[in-house]
Amino acid sequence: TDFGRGKPLPPDGLFERAIMFKTLKIDLKSAETTSPPTDRTRGGWTTKSSHDGLVRRLVHAMHTNDDFVIVLGGDAAAAGHSNHFRQSYLMHFHRILSPIFARMGVKLVTRNMAMGRGLGTLQSSLGFSSLYGQDIDVLIWDSGMTEASDSGFAELFFRQGLMSEGKQGKIPFLIVGGNSNGDGLFDLLRMFHNEADTDVGHLGTATFSVPQTESAEQAKNLPKVFQFVNCTSDARLCLDHAHCTNCWIDRSDIKDPKTLFPHLQSGGDDLNSAVSLSAVAGSWYPGWRHHLLLGRALAFWLLDGMQDAIELWSSGTMGGPPLDDDEWHVASFYDNMRTKLKTLLAKEDAGRCKEFALEYGLPPRICSVPMKGATEHTPRPSPNRTSLTSLISGKEEYIPVSNRKVSYPGQDVHNQCLDGGEIDVAQVVNLRRNLAETSLRENMEDPALKVMPLQIQQIQMARRARNEEERNFTLSNQQQPRILEGIELGKGWAFHAEKPGQCDGEYLSICGRDSSDSCPLLGYHDSPGELVGNDACDWLVLNLPDFKEGIIAIKIAFYNTPDTSSNRKLRRRRLNSWLPEGDDFVFEFAIDGKTTTWSKDELSKRIKTVHKHMQVLTLVDDTAITNGESKTLPLAMRVKGCIGSCVFALSHVYWA
Repeated sequence: TDFGRGKPLPPDGLFERAIMFKTLKIDLKSAETTSPPTDRTRGGWTTKSSHDGLVRRLVHAMHTNDDFVIVLGGDAAAAGHSNHFRQSYLMHFHRILSPIFARMGVKLVTRNMAMGRGLGTLQSSLGFSSLYGQDIDVLIWDSGMTEASDSGFAELFFRQGLMSEGKQGKIPFLIVGGNSNGDGLFDLLRMFHNEADTDVGHLGTATFSVPQTESAEQAKNLPKVFQFVNCTSDARLCLDHAHCTNCWIDRSDIKDPKTLFPHLQSGGDDLNSAVSLSAVAGSWYPGWRHHLLLGRALAFWLLDGMQDAIELWSSGTMGGPPLDDDEWHVASFYDNMRTKLKTLLAKEDAGRCKEFALEYGLPPRICSVPMKGATEHTPRPSPNRTSLTSLISGKEEYIPVSNRKVSYPGQDVHNQCLDGGEIDVAQVVNLRRNLAETSLRENMEDPALKVMPLQIQQIQMARRARNEEERNFTLSNQQQPRILEGIELGKGWAFHAEKPGQCDGEYLSICGRDSSDSCPLLGYHDSPGELVGNDACDWLVLNLPDFKEGIIAIKIAFYNTPDTSSNRKLRRRRLNSWLPEGDDFVFEFAIDGKTTTWSKDELSKRIKTVHKHMQVLTLVDDTAITNGESKTLPLAMRVKGCIGSCVFALSHVYWA
């Protein structure tokens, strides 16, 4: 209805309504299917067996009251830049579907892990199981703006996702996102589908039959979500009206926001007025209507599967519960994929991942070995557990602590920019008679739990408590130090550019809002955090848990200011053109007590520039270092001769 497609409709209107969000089912195993559907304006495409796989996943989640986890990796467009974070299509999807999943007794977890600032997925794919997470049900790659030049980026992302099994052994449904046209990825999806029975698909744009906007005046006669979407004769008209952003909306508990945010942007004297795009990002990023359409297309995709899941449940229990095991068990379903994936990923000629790794100077084994990682970049799941500081071993007073703090707690006041169409669909699906007014309901932070039956609420909350206990136990084990003789953590290592808060890419999480924020309501979760130090800081000492396969790599950079504690923006040196000045500069690292020293010339040869915003240094690629046994490995690194205008920055450590 909010799309101008409410009933009653004439025959052509009914056709457009049916087609707009329709997911086509194609036969990837047919010799006649040599290319994807050319019309991307619908809901997307998948296969019959992939749809059946989605239904089985949903029935299993409904039967076990499990979490259903959807993770998106991508670039600035997928992150929602130029819009509010909650206007990004995955967050719009979550807002609509979360209460519906909750009524089925399922906790919907969606993480928008997309990263702006010229990055995409590679910086997290190299440590996938830690930095994107495990036991994922649906995995979306949407990095067409920064990584479309080589299908190897998407292939590595998907390979690592397929290998990143957690305790539940889930193998994700693979989707190419709606911002990416999928050039070069059709054959990749077909390979995974045909050779490993993996579920695959490609999200469409859902712009079928969207009427053309001819002028600002004529747009007023169109449904709000269709205005300024299709401006074929005047593209500038759509760009000028694509975004709706507010940096501040008055709230009773904060009288003067300028005291919290000295650099707060506004559209004029009124802090509540909309800001210009120059204050938040570039006008070339997709606007809120584009994201809303993509989010709605993904919602219809999942709802199509849920409808079939409910019908399967209903028909299977007509004679009385329980549902037959064959209808909802997933062990053999995943075992089949796991067996075939093991064969596929070991092939030298499967895809171009290994060729991609060699071209970019990365260990080819990243294509067949599940990788772990730690970082100060955000977003990341369980931020405390996946940070570099969680690995640091040394005197507690030497472990860096961020001085950036969230300036105010709790959810923001209502922002009309998040409303979307004329009808608030999220409010409609949330309406439900409250069957039991209990303190349990009233004290819940997550509104999705409030619409679940009380018994299901208790199951979900008990499961979360167990998971939190396990995470804390794992974290405490990781911090048990292993001593490196003659090597201790130095003093002076500091944070740089990491946002404060719970920056994990989830809808309800609060990220940012520190005093340097010029537009706190945007709520982006992505930030290029890192640890910085120089010659005076001496060693940075880390313990890498579950080190087994003999691979360690790091993502590094150098800056041109001597002040590691400064909050000002540091200017990055171009590693592919020059390193810090001075012939005395060396980089040293110690693995399990064995120290290696590389001169500036040697370091220059070994640093690999994957693209202009990412440089990776492989420290070791040797299976003999562990003899196949898992252990906690001490790793230390430092720079010497890095004085004056020289700062060393470490953002990621990857290992297997």
